[in-house]
Amino acid sequence: MTSAPIETVDEFIDELLAATPREVPVLTASIDLGVTGEGRPVALHMLRQVIREAIDRYPSELSHEARASLDSDAEALAAAIEDSAGAAGLFFVSGSADGFERRIETSAPVRNAVDIDDLPALFELARYRYLAGAAIVLAEVSLRGVEVTRVQFGVTDITDTVEPHDRIEKVKQRTSREGFGAADGAGGHAMNRLQRSIEGKRTTFAADAAHRIEEVVGPGDLFVLAGVDSGRSGISRQLPDHLREAAIEVPAPDPGMDETTRNAWLTDLVIRSRLEAGDRVAARWFADEWSDRTSGGIAAARTLADAGNVETLILHEDAVDHFGDASDARDRSPDHNPRDVEALLRVALGQGAAVVFTRDPLAMERHQGVLAVARY
Repeated sequence: MTSAPIETVDEFIDELLAATPREVPVLTASIDLGVTGEGRPVALHMLRQVIREAIDRYPSELSHEARASLDSDAEALAAAIEDSAGAAGLFFVSGSADGFERRIETSAPVRNAVDIDDLPALFELARYRYLAGAAIVLAEVSLRGVEVTRVQFGVTDITDTVEPHDRIEKVKQRTSREGFGAADGAGGHAMNRLQRSIEGKRTTFAADAAHRIEEVVGPGDLFVLAGVDSGRSGISRQLPDHLREAAIEVPAPDPGMDETTRNAWLTDLVIRSRLEAGDRVAARWFADEWSDRTSGGIAAARTLADAGNVETLILHEDAVDHFGDASDARDRSPDHNPRDVEALLRVALGQGAAVVFTRDPLAMERHQGVLAVARY
């Protein structure tokens, strides 16, 4: 399977963003590769109908060449789905009559969507980058040390282990034995001296682990501190304030969890965190936090974008049509024209605007799923 580190996803978006209209329409598909009980991707069951609906939405009559090209695109997409065993999702863009085809398999789930237009669709790819693009650093504390793992797009980027200089449990055993020889039977000065040694070693180890965690956690990364309360607290005290305050503290994960399962668990944490963050940004927009810099609705946001003045574009995740995921592959279609949202997104991305996705129902009810914040 082709992994999708952030450079590859960004390059894919940049290439599609730079695309110009081709001689034939372009088929863009994002596919959740979740399977049925028979082991076949759910997307294959709905593909023919979805592509037919996408053709019906295409705004002009299709020539014989264009229809033949789309038929070839559909066959290539079905084959790509079959060939992507082991991946969680697939992004596929094709204009076969022009010899144009691009794809990325993903290790994190994507949503089912199919579009046919003069230019590749970018909404689902931008949504995927927003939701799964943030890396997550897991620091798992145990008696053996602290294992630090960085995962991005469901793929392990860094794995490192910080071990104590001396095994603390062995020092504990030696402390107990020292106590037997003391005059008062409690260990006296020897016990106190060794206890101070233990605490010193623990503090040194916690400081080493905290330093390594700080080295691995980059700007924008999420940070999870896992383990028993006592183990987490020792590390937490040594962390700088910004990491301690940002840490998501959880119990130790199942020790039998393999790397794939662990990465999926971490990616799910990232996606939930990003959805919650997007909802908070939308709430700030509705609270008028940006004063007179806000615009709502496709037309108003497009006016800002055409002037090169979009700082942040906040999109409801249902602002374009899609077919959900493998567990619920139903048609979701907005009342407005989703191509207008795609065109707005293309312009906003082209000027370097931040793109945030939200579930806030007010965004759809009042503003066609489009909220914008101007640069000035």
